[in-house]
Amino acid sequence: LLIAIKRNNIVYLGSDTQTSKGNFKRNFTDIERLKITKLDNDILIGTVGNVYAGNVIKMDKSLSSFPKEEKLTKEFIVNNIVSTVFETSEKIKMIKNENGIKKLEILFIIAKNSDLFLVLSGGTVLVIDEYASIGSGVDAANVIIRNQIINDPKSIIKEALTYVSSFESSVSAPFVFINTQDMKFEIEWGFYVNCT
Repeated sequence: LLIAIKRNNIVYLGSDTQTSKGNFKRNFTDIERLKITKLDNDILIGTVGNVYAGNVIKMDKSLSSFPKEEKLTKEFIVNNIVSTVFETSEKIKMIKNENGIKKLEILFIIAKNSDLFLVLSGGTVLVIDEYASIGSGVDAANVIIRNQIINDPKSIIKEALTYVSSFESSVSAPFVFINTQDMKFEIEWGFYVNCT
């Protein structure tokens, strides 16, 4: 589960650290294996879905070579990132074909400074003004986010991740947090949520 909240021109991201396939379940907290990647040009990219396909996106040269001082735009993402990701995914056979429509095996979020974008599996790029959630348990996470009375985005994300991890077997702590202002990863264990 990956959550992004935009507040006061800062984008806050948080995710769980679990990777699972079938009965295999493992949590990774080393920087190279997180669902969120920090690029040298202050772009944050988070992926959920197929791990291998996610790594392809995180290593895409058009993202990592984007000038640090420039504003990231939807047009750039559509014309450079999405098209390259589809081409690469086809080459490595990591693309689905549903009724003649090509779809990626992942969803991803891109953030830079105050800009937040959600890229759907079909390649649609959405500009996000408030928040976005992708991955397992997204509906429950969105309920927590929408009904918050606290104002701290990191606390909201942590509460949503913790709540979802209490019933969704593919989401678990520790949780990872970062924002576009300080660009520093924090790794924390969740806290108990009484669901009775």
